[in-house]
This record gives sequence, C-alpha cells and structure tokens, in this order.
Amino acid sequence: GGTDQQVREAIAISGVGRYWGSYFDGMQIDKKDFMEETDRIVKILKKRMQPDYKPPVYAPLKVIDADTAYQDIERNLGKVPDFVKPMPKNSVAGAWLNIKGTIFHPMTAIPSKTKHLIALAVGSQISSGHGTYWETQMSKLLGASDQEIAEAAEMAAITRHWSTWLNGNLFEEKAFRKEMDKAFAYIKKQSKK
Repeated sequence: GGTDQQVREAIAISGVGRYWGSYFDGMQIDKKDFMEETDRIVKILKKRMQPDYKPPVYAPLKVIDADTAYQDIERNLGKVPDFVKPMPKNSVAGAWLNIKGTIFHPMTAIPSKTKHLIALAVGSQISSGHGTYWETQMSKLLGASDQEIAEAAEMAAITRHWSTWLNGNLFEEKAFRKEMDKAFAYIKKQSKK
C-alpha cells in the first residue's frame, strides 16, 4: 500500500490533471498543434536527460506573475508552450506553480514516471485527448512501457466504471466504507499468512 503522503500527492496530481484537461478542452486548443508542441518539448527534455548535458546556471527566480512564470516555464521546459500563452495572465503563475510543485517536482514521495501515469489515467478518465497525449509522451520519456501506459488507462476505466455504478445506484458512502474496511482487514490478515 501507499503511504499517507503518497495518497495525498496522488490526489493533488489528479486535481492538476483535471485542471489542465479542462483548460485544454475549454480553450479548444487545436489537437494537432498541441501534439506537435508536446513533441517539441519532449525532444528538448530528452536532450536535457543526456549525461553530457550541461544545464545553464540561472539566478534564483521567484514566480509572482505571468512574466516570471513564463521565464520559469522556459527554464524548465525549454520553451513556453504555445498552449499556455492564451491563458489569462492572472492565472499563469498559479497554474504553473501548481503543476511544478506536484507533477514536475523531483523530490516527492511518488516517482516522476508514476506521477505522469496517474495524470495519464486522469486524462483518460475525463476524456481529455490533450492531457492523455501529453502524459503518455511524458511517461514514455521517463521510461514507462506500453504495458504500464495500458494499465494506467485500464485503471482509469475500472475506476470510472465502479464510480458510475456506485453513484448511479446511490450506494450509501458510510455503508461502502464499512464494507471496504472489512475487505481490507481480511486482505491484510490473509497477506500475513
């Protein structure tokens, strides 16, 4: 099982995935342009992952507004993606700090590849073609296999199925939690044998 910190991070990652998926779809960003932009960014990041890559040295930067966010995005992704530019200026810093602090932050309880697989599952579940494409490419960049990507999408499908069934049948949450607690106690007991 995961630690409490991992569970909290997974929930935060899911929220970030929903945010960006809603933004991409709501802004009706051209999917072909988005995919080409994503591929350009992945190419930049691949170069940066090479052992002989010498990163530039930057002065510390505090992200406080759109301009400083654009600078920080360029430092981290190699460029400011075209799909970020139409975002309202007052939202850019908060949106960037949110994704940088969860999905892009290297010092978290959940490894980077797993974070992108979680976000891939969220993108799949909310039917965000943009988010699903981005997270598939980022997951592959970080070493995810086709099997891991398929399993992330399958977990999203299973979760959506059971969420729909439980909510559609108005299954009472307290009763559900009680049943799950019993099931987990049984599984835990069996695993100790």
